[in-house]
Amino acid sequence: MDKIKFSKRQLDVIQAAIELLDEKGYNELSLRDIAQKLGVKAPAIYWHFKNKALLIDYIAEYLLQQTLSELKSRTDDETWQDWLRNHILLLRQAMLSCQDGGRIVAGAHLYPTITLAMLMENALVSLRSAGIDMRHSRIIVMATIHYTFGHVIEEQAGSESLELNMPRDPFFFESFPNLFELSDPTVTKETLSDEAEFLAGLQLIIDGADKEN
Repeated sequence: MDKIKFSKRQLDVIQAAIELLDEKGYNELSLRDIAQKLGVKAPAIYWHFKNKALLIDYIAEYLLQQTLSELKSRTDDETWQDWLRNHILLLRQAMLSCQDGGRIVAGAHLYPTITLAMLMENALVSLRSAGIDMRHSRIIVMATIHYTFGHVIEEQAGSESLELNMPRDPFFFESFPNLFELSDPTVTKETLSDEAEFLAGLQLIIDGADKEN
């Protein structure tokens, strides 16, 4: 199945929506605001996207096409681990490219978000061609994708660090000494950036899957 092709007017709406997402976030985005930004009446937007849910799917597809436009399964001289790692990083990049992109892509339907379906299909092909059976291929692919969804959504949520969220109670520290140590900024902030933490977790999943096979 071919990827979705956007009309010029659809692109205008999607790009206006992305600008509003960066200003207001997912919850405040409305088709009425997009129409106002484009200087048209709301029915003009509904002609291209009948509701916000459909628009969100098209935004997801647009974001994914920007980084995953040339999807192909792995070649014989490429390991499945390298292929999967590289493409999962592209998925993360697409999700981080606009405010709340994590929520948008994670909640998208596989149609019209064809690029997400293509990523999953090519990932399964790449693992199976390396001798991994369908059951384990599915587990590995879905584990890495769900991990990416969750990690990016938390990154974009802007939640306070573990250090700031820790209760300032000595009895709490005594009960959870390891958790208290983890909240130390020299362990969290200075050691691992969001990207480094993501990569470390992704590598754990891939290494664990490799041992199983």
